[in-house]
Amino acid sequence: MGGATFLDAIFISTLVLQTVWAVRLWKLSLARRYPILFLYLWFSSLLGAIAYGLLVSRLEILGQSGYMMFWVGTRPLVWALLFLLVFEVYSFVLEDYRGLRRLGRLVLYGAVTGVAFLIGLLAYLDNFEGASLNRWHKFWLIVDRDIYLAIVAVVFLLMMFKKLFGLKIPKNVQLVFTSFGLYFAGVAVFAILRAYLGPSFNTASNVGSILLYALCLALGATMFSRMGEAKPARKFSASQYLATARGASQQLESLNQRLVEVLS
Repeated sequence: MGGATFLDAIFISTLVLQTVWAVRLWKLSLARRYPILFLYLWFSSLLGAIAYGLLVSRLEILGQSGYMMFWVGTRPLVWALLFLLVFEVYSFVLEDYRGLRRLGRLVLYGAVTGVAFLIGLLAYLDNFEGASLNRWHKFWLIVDRDIYLAIVAVVFLLMMFKKLFGLKIPKNVQLVFTSFGLYFAGVAVFAILRAYLGPSFNTASNVGSILLYALCLALGATMFSRMGEAKPARKFSASQYLATARGASQQLESLNQRLVEVLS
């Protein structure tokens, strides 16, 4: 099996796994509880199928690669869904803290607005001389890398916050958190390596990224369950509870109450 055939096989497997996970959500009656995840899986499958068809057919639009034009045009939609997916996980981690969820919503809106402003500013400052699509493609790759780095930073902070306060979340939420967090981190690492190692690393980066994505999707598609919605009970030793958990929980409750009052 050649390298291109192997890459095609992995890519097709991601479309299948996304569909399987979405169908499982529907059959488990969890699509309404995880609306962004459900939308992301279906939307990504649809975009992936269209992109693959354009790539294989080598269709050209206005003298340009149809696949490349489609990729450039749809990336902002994918970025928006990724931000919303992170926020959905954030909401579940802080499910019992209404004030902190409201604060997170404001932070998300600010982050999306900031990213949109940055993209517009960079587009204005760059005159895009030469082949316009190639210029946009390079520009979009840079933005894509930076967005994944930003998402990784948010996921890391959320993980530290969860660890600090000993928050317990359902297994399904942990599964989404772990699988997508691992994928985001992997994509960011591959993007940084590609920037430093140059075109010679492109093939390895593409194969590594899509293989990692397939593994993360397989994890979610096979392990998501109805029983995974049960929230585990808190388990603290006496010393941990007295030294850390009780104080942290009290501070969190106090902060949450203040946010409820301020943001109401």
